[in-house]
Amino acid sequence: MNLLTINILDLIENYGEETTHKFIDDFECKKDASIEKFLKNNAMNFAKQKLSSTFLIMDEYYKIYGMFTLTHKALNITNKSFSKAVSKRLQKFSSSIYKNTLLVSSFLIAQLAKNSKYDNGISGNKVLETAIKYIVMARQIISGSLVYVDVKNNDKLINFYKNNGFIEFDKRYSEKDKIEYIQMMRFI
Repeated sequence: MNLLTINILDLIENYGEETTHKFIDDFECKKDASIEKFLKNNAMNFAKQKLSSTFLIMDEYYKIYGMFTLTHKALNITNKSFSKAVSKRLQKFSSSIYKNTLLVSSFLIAQLAKNSKYDNGISGNKVLETAIKYIVMARQIISGSLVYVDVKNNDKLINFYKNNGFIEFDKRYSEKDKIEYIQMMRFI
C-alpha cells in the first residue's frame, strides 16, 4: 500500500472544502476524541489562518490512516534538572531571557494520531517519523533546534514518546481542558 502525506490546504485547493470535509469525516480517534474533534472542526480554519499545518497520511483512495498537526513556536524552558549534556545543547540553540530560563526556537507537534478505523494500516511510530521528517524539512527553511509535544499524563503515551527519543522537561496545566500535560522534547 502506497501512503501519501498531504497538507490539508492542498486538499482544499484541489478538491474544495466540502470534499475535504468528506475525506476528514472518515477519521476516528477512539483513543482521544479531542484529536478527532480538532481535525473535523478546527484543522481547516487553523491552516487557512496560518496558525498550524495539518497533514493527512492517505492512500490513493483518500482514506486517512494517520494525521499530524505542526506549528512553530518560541518556547521558554526553565533549565531545571537536565543533564550537563542536555543543558549545554539547549544553551547552544537558545537565548537566555531570565535567570535559568531559555528561549528556544521550537516545533510543536500539536496533534498526532492514527485513524481507529484502519488501525493496522500504519503504526504510531510511522506517523511520528513522518511528522519529524516534515519538521526537518521546515527546519532547513525557518530554523529550529527541537520538537516538543504536550502529552496527557498517560504512561502509555509518555512511554511512546520516550521510546522515540523524547525527554520530559516540564508540566503544563490547561484550565480550558482541566488536564495536566507532560511536556516532552527531542532535539532535531
